[in-house]
Amino acid sequence: MKKNILKIIITLVVFSVLVWSSRTTSTSSTVVIKEVGVNEIVVETSDQGNQVIKIHSTLQHLIFEDKRYYIKYTKKRWGKPTLDYIEPELN
Repeated sequence: MKKNILKIIITLVVFSVLVWSSRTTSTSSTVVIKEVGVNEIVVETSDQGNQVIKIHSTLQHLIFEDKRYYIKYTKKRWGKPTLDYIEPELN
């Protein structure tokens, strides 16, 4: 009986870990920066509206509001999207 309960618990833990880490998507888009905060930016995309994206703290002084940028970011199942790449849009 105890072995069966232990097997069920181990199976649930393994399943939970797989589900937790499984849903990661990568997205790229041209956006307008609406707000630059500590460790995050608010961007306006043409298809998703406003979105909050986590950034490294050293980037906050290099990103300017109301400017267009090309960005790539990663979104996991739970948590905010995380910025992977940013480049100013050329006029």
